Amino acid sequence: MPSFSRGLIIAAVIAALILAVGALMLTCVIPGVKYCSDKNKAATLEVWGVFDDTDAFKPFIDAYRALRPSVKVNYRKMDARDPKRYEQELLEAFAAGRGPDIFFIHHTWLKRYLEKLRPLPEDLMALREFKETFVDVAVEDLTTDGQIYALPLYVDTLALYYNQDMLNSARLSKAPATWTEFNAAVPKLVSVDARTGAVTRAAATIGTAKNINRSTDILALLMLQSGTAIVDRKTSQVVMDESKQLNGQAHRPGLNALEFYTAFTDPGRSVYTWGVGSNFHWSVDAFAEESAAMTFNYAYQLPVIRQKNPNLRFGISSMPQIENRTIDVNYASYWAPAVSFQSRNARAAWEFIIFASGKDAVVSYLKTTQRPPARRDLIETFRSDSNLGVFAEQALTARSFYQYDSSQVEQIFADMIETVVKREKTPNEALETAVNAMRVATK
Repeated sequence: MPSFSRGLIIAAVIAALILAVGALMLTCVIPGVKYCSDKNKAATLEVWGVFDDTDAFKPFIDAYRALRPSVKVNYRKMDARDPKRYEQELLEAFAAGRGPDIFFIHHTWLKRYLEKLRPLPEDLMALREFKETFVDVAVEDLTTDGQIYALPLYVDTLALYYNQDMLNSARLSKAPATWTEFNAAVPKLVSVDARTGAVTRAAATIGTAKNINRSTDILALLMLQSGTAIVDRKTSQVVMDESKQLNGQAHRPGLNALEFYTAFTDPGRSVYTWGVGSNFHWSVDAFAEESAAMTFNYAYQLPVIRQKNPNLRFGISSMPQIENRTIDVNYASYWAPAVSFQSRNARAAWEFIIFASGKDAVVSYLKTTQRPPARRDLIETFRSDSNLGVFAEQALTARSFYQYDSSQVEQIFADMIETVVKREKTPNEALETAVNAMRVATK
């Protein structure tokens, strides 16, 4: 056989092999294409979620398996009502080498859990795409050093719940939009026993810590609105006691916020409306039972309030803001799925999270769970929703602050409030005590 014929045959064989390999790569039978390198690889993903029942996650799993039948997803609902217990279970599982592939982290946990997380591969989603897709607070909370460590399915925010009949009776045509309007509304809404001077109906559930749901978040929001970052994200230094210049005068936004919050428990103040006595019970119950005209809470309390009192006529309004502000500031709370450092199927895990947080897949989840979106391209979709519209809009202006240990920080804030309410310390003393405790808790 002539040498040139042998050369043609060899070249033809090589070309055929290249075409065959290329076809296998394109159909994802063998690795080679970055977006489908593991498409046909069998994998089982263990997911530990919080709050969501299996029914809420099942549509994700079913839809994903239709695209990736080789990937099995097992979802387990964990009890996150006690974050410390949930964390303990996580750490014990990691120590035993049986941790989940995907687990939900609180939005404040990133720095503490950084070594236990796998970052999102850049070829699956670049940081620029993340910033364009999700609201700003998610970028602040879930990314560091140019890498992404979790993708949010939702972002909840504090909002104002108000009793429509009580506002109507007080001749208030709308819920207060600023704290100045809020202070003016309190005397019109509060009911006081003329004989004893005791509050029989509160204007709002605000002022204490122990009998108000998410009281520490309300105070943190007031601090952020007043101009303190609470903790500097770059240096991790506690700054909530620092003095700032405003209109040529020094003021301490952290102290001002604490004084403002606790003033509602002072019988000597015109805004007195709430206290620690037996007639001031749990804030959610007080609002549901119509012994309080207004309360502050997240979207997740909507079904709770409706279950407690199906006949309650109430509305939801944006969180009050500071008068003559230049920007709105709201307060975020949410959990987000991340990939464990122990996962043997990390890429498949990230692909599942990307799918779950995608525009099409996440809409059904949000409607099922009644949670507001984290995606920018869904804000407009949910803006007209009678339940979630306010929360959806507020996600754009939501903020949080760095907390190395959120449970410890919450306790520090609660103690700060209670020592002022009980007159054990002045607001300044309580703030300084909290700052010192925060410096130990914030590493």
